[in-house]
Amino acid sequence: MINPENLEESIVLITSASNAHIGTGFAFYREQNYTYLITCAHVVKDMGGEENVRVNNNNDIPADVVAIENTFDLAVLRVKDMLNLPLLKLKVLSGEKKYYQINIPGNYLYSSDHKIPEYKIITGKISQRSKAIQLQEKVVVWELNIQKGKLQKGYSGAPIVEETGFVVGVATHMEGIKEEEGKIGRAICIEALKKIWPDIPPTISQQLKRESYTLTQLLVKDSNFNNISSASFPHIDFSGISPETIQKAYQNSLPADAEIWDFEADNIEQILENLHQFRRIYEFFEHLIQGPDIPPKIRNQLQNGLEKLAQKKPLRENNNKSSTDFFSEELEKVESYILATLIPDENEYFCLNAWLIIDDSVQNLSKFQSLLDHKEKQQGIFCKSTQISKEFDLLLKKALKYLRGKKSSLTIEFFLPSNLMCEEVDRWKIYDPIAEEITIGIKYPIRLRSLERLNLDYLDYYLSQWYEYWDKVKQLLPNKPSLELFEHLEEMESFNWKLLKSNLKEKIGLKVTRAHPQSIRKDLFRAILSATTPVVIWTRADIERREKVNLIDEILTFQPLCYLCESIRQIREKADAQTEEHLGFHLAILWENPYRLTPDIMVELITPGQ
Repeated sequence: MINPENLEESIVLITSASNAHIGTGFAFYREQNYTYLITCAHVVKDMGGEENVRVNNNNDIPADVVAIENTFDLAVLRVKDMLNLPLLKLKVLSGEKKYYQINIPGNYLYSSDHKIPEYKIITGKISQRSKAIQLQEKVVVWELNIQKGKLQKGYSGAPIVEETGFVVGVATHMEGIKEEEGKIGRAICIEALKKIWPDIPPTISQQLKRESYTLTQLLVKDSNFNNISSASFPHIDFSGISPETIQKAYQNSLPADAEIWDFEADNIEQILENLHQFRRIYEFFEHLIQGPDIPPKIRNQLQNGLEKLAQKKPLRENNNKSSTDFFSEELEKVESYILATLIPDENEYFCLNAWLIIDDSVQNLSKFQSLLDHKEKQQGIFCKSTQISKEFDLLLKKALKYLRGKKSSLTIEFFLPSNLMCEEVDRWKIYDPIAEEITIGIKYPIRLRSLERLNLDYLDYYLSQWYEYWDKVKQLLPNKPSLELFEHLEEMESFNWKLLKSNLKEKIGLKVTRAHPQSIRKDLFRAILSATTPVVIWTRADIERREKVNLIDEILTFQPLCYLCESIRQIREKADAQTEEHLGFHLAILWENPYRLTPDIMVELITPGQ
């Protein structure tokens, strides 16, 4: 591995035929007499286009652009010779830690007239900021916090080198103003390389495989079931089972959040080892034994394996009862949730993702079950606005199959951006076996959630305050709330978001009894987000104003706070049989529980070793 002091030998200066701009690149691959370099797509553009790119390490060598993509801001260059450049190794970070210490070796323009290129290593740390999406591909964007030195023009394309010497990303942007300029920046994860380069060499593709052990450290480990390993099944002939059947059973057995770390495995030993870490071997055998192409002999072997596993599984209450007792005993009701995110892109498409929580009382990440097919998990379902409700209906059907035979109360939570908060998602039509088609909001409690609250920057700044406000809500859940706990917003003409934010400080919620114009929606939710207000109820349309205020007050105080969302569902059910003048057609509720977020964010909030 290259020593940090020797990084300069792998760094190249990117220039143009006119030398008007500079950028940074680095060597990472060699094939015969050609050396391959990585830089930023915008560096290529700044040079005046692909035909003008030069590698100017005192040689002014023309470079061919092999691959380039603007959203991920990454480009691969190829130059002849330069065989003396040491090649940097690549690695995709697992995300085990919240921060990583890094070095950034790059070029900048030195001297008073900024015309002399200079090389310098700056240091700092990175943390995950967001994700960049191009078509159906999604890649982590790192936030750079520079501790020694600063980013300057010319550092674009510089490698982000973590402590062990691997390149984990590429510097793309410099941020910050005044004295903070260059102390903050962005970098694209090096994993983007395989998204933009269709002909990526196998040796480089191998380097870009994600580390797959870290998530298991986050899962519960205090179980005898952990003692099972692949050596426990010497008499099962896995070679007699098709790879397709094994892979399907494997993917169906992994917990939903495993997709975050890309637990790929192409042999049975690795599959069993991964499943062993997740305590999912039993589920794997259950799925595998149902394979249509399993020979009878191997099916018997698998059945014996299941019986052996069952003996090691932790005993649950009532395990000693006969099978008939299970049907005569009343099932315990569980609280189930569907969490759905809807993210708009720049091309009038939306990215839909959804997870099912069968039992919300389970206290680890394995409770999340992705509702997407395996091929969709990494990027979500892309669809137009007119297709969203149909796509969600299909996901709902899948969720109900998971809940089959269980006594559950299902609530649906939609994470939407602020500008879509008045979309009538509770009016979407879904399949019903009796009525053929019904309105989703009369069947299930529908809660809106702020997509902005899934932003890691937001959570870094506001999560602690959000916890405090939600803990107040939790204390009040068994009681009928008083109206004094809710700030009342009725005047729209003189709306002031800063004043509203201040007024929300001593409240657990907000009631908005007039339809707010779209022109103030951004500021309205800015106040709600910055105040971390957990509960908001509002109307999307103006109807008989005084009656509306009285009815909203009655909904808020009629039952204990824990029944508020169910009360709104009942109001919607009554409205469905009447005219659109009924308030139930237009009510929306925001219900923000910081302890129930999507699995990719929950992973980020778990400290290592927790």
